[in-house]
Amino acid sequence: MTENILSAFKKKTNVELLAGFDYRTYVVIPDGNYFINPTATNKFDNLVYSKSGGFISATRRVLKNKVKLGTIIRADRNDYFSILWNPRFTAVYSPNLKNNFRIAYQ
Repeated sequence: MTENILSAFKKKTNVELLAGFDYRTYVVIPDGNYFINPTATNKFDNLVYSKSGGFISATRRVLKNKVKLGTIIRADRNDYFSILWNPRFTAVYSPNLKNNFRIAYQ
């Protein structure tokens, strides 16, 4: 169903959408030297933390498919840090199949 909605959206607007999400949980077993659990009373307690992130991307081809414009927004979050937003804008010029020129701002 989602594929049908995205295909219809692409046909109507000529914009390609892509989205993704990841989640990880880490368990660090400290040896007392390198990794110390900042919330534990004993410095040898395991450090358990998680991180998650997601993105949504929109790209569109213009000028007879020679230029591809894209915008991406990504958000990352870690248990010990606040959310970090990372926008990116790209332009790729492909005069032929073997050559590509890319400009990106992040």
